[in-house]
Amino acid sequence: MFPVQTITTVDSCVVQLDYLDGRLLVSSLTRCFLCDTEREKFWKIGNKERDGEYGACFFPGKFAGSQQPLIYCARPGSRMWEVNFDGEVLSTHQFKKLLALPPLPVITASSEPRYDPTVGSSQSLSFPRLLHL
Repeated sequence: MFPVQTITTVDSCVVQLDYLDGRLLVSSLTRCFLCDTEREKFWKIGNKERDGEYGACFFPGKFAGSQQPLIYCARPGSRMWEVNFDGEVLSTHQFKKLLALPPLPVITASSEPRYDPTVGSSQSLSFPRLLHL
């Protein structure tokens, strides 16, 4: 049997968990938390709470050119925070304008591409789960 120990409690239901290099990332219905499991230190990521199922995941830096790992935390309004390994929000990525554009046509050898900018409607994605592929 493995020993079981409570390392932290959060204020609402857990939406997603991720783990990398001794750090546990917890995404709850209201916010994200970063836990250093070796030093037993815990940080809230960002200042603003949220309400809903929004995921979070690590993006390992060693696969991206030996830089420090990053964290991505989904936010309301088709936004995503980019966070460093210390829990500091570096930037907010906005996807709302991109999702408001109509889809591009599929181009085939047998048909002429037609682009109709009036087709399509504004979309909003909540990113309930984030995964590093």
